[in-house]
Amino acid sequence: MQRQTPNQFCETINKLIDRDNGLDDRFSDIAKSLAAINKTLVHLQEEIDELRPVPPTPTGDWTQTMYFNIANMGDAPGMCLMNTRLGFGINSGTFSTARADMESQIANNTFHSGTPPDNVAVPIYYNNVLSEGHVAVWDHGVVYSDKRLYPSIDSVTNGYAGWGELCDGVRVVEPSN
Repeated sequence: MQRQTPNQFCETINKLIDRDNGLDDRFSDIAKSLAAINKTLVHLQEEIDELRPVPPTPTGDWTQTMYFNIANMGDAPGMCLMNTRLGFGINSGTFSTARADMESQIANNTFHSGTPPDNVAVPIYYNNVLSEGHVAVWDHGVVYSDKRLYPSIDSVTNGYAGWGELCDGVRVVEPSN
């Protein structure tokens, strides 16, 4: 068997989970196993989240003020901002699109270019071909978009622009200084 890159592995698992509904009885056990693996990964993420200290706790240059939980993240198609906001436990939003959220952060100096810090969870923004843009989550070096795991920032979509201190108008990290 040929060894897969992390990107190929994530794509394979996500495709197999997506095909769950279309499989016939011969493959239902495989689909159930993949669903169980996915549930286990979500459960492990929840356990990791429980081990994190209660905010605000200084973490290097940034303090996490709202923690991200993959189990709470939404997966509604075309609703990346809402999906991301829910992952941070934010029930209602301010902006109608990821691009509007990003532009607001640019205007108020809470938007940063480059790779996000490894010690916090933050929204990451894309200037892709969609007029709405796209937002995902960088969680301590792990990337999630619409409740899916990705091996890197660039594997979600094209046009990575940077990361924000806020998610849909609510502060999720603040400078520790």
